[in-house]
Amino acid sequence: MKTTPTRSARRLAAGLRAASRALAGAASLCLMTACSADGQEAFDRYLDPFLADVYVHNGTGEDLELSVHPLAPALALDCDAVAEDPAALAAGPSFEAAASALLIPGATAPARDVDTDTPRERECHAALLELDASARVVLFWYDEQLALDWVDGLIDDPADHRPGAVLVTRGPSRALRVESQGEPIVYPVTLQ
Repeated sequence: MKTTPTRSARRLAAGLRAASRALAGAASLCLMTACSADGQEAFDRYLDPFLADVYVHNGTGEDLELSVHPLAPALALDCDAVAEDPAALAAGPSFEAAASALLIPGATAPARDVDTDTPRERECHAALLELDASARVVLFWYDEQLALDWVDGLIDDPADHRPGAVLVTRGPSRALRVESQGEPIVYPVTLQ
């Protein structure tokens, strides 16, 4: 009799595969990708689930260039002060160099690497997203605001999104729209 693994067992196995790739020295977004020689990552159509509190979803119906700038590890944040104007973080040296990826339609990517984000005891988190070189947003959230959970690498049904989803779509004028699912965590940055 042939047995099939449960969904939890498949997710655990996928998580272990992702962790082993991370230990092999992959960049944060390479956890779910096949990385090319030029550093741009092409997301596979069948992405592994990943652990995240906040993630980006490409709902544009076309490929989306995504750059995620993680918060600088040495940066000490006054979370309550940052919460008054999170987009202001983009004006200073708050973020590190970006990890870039090409998200296919329906693909998801974590907003931060929960395994290497330091210091882990931060009371709040932030990331700077650049989308198709035409939109920049700061994501900001308190640690207790959103729980870590497994996220599928490909989400086709909008009902499958959870709090912490950052949904990227196109408006009637084809301009990118970036909105959060549930909690308000998206803060547009004015392009200069």
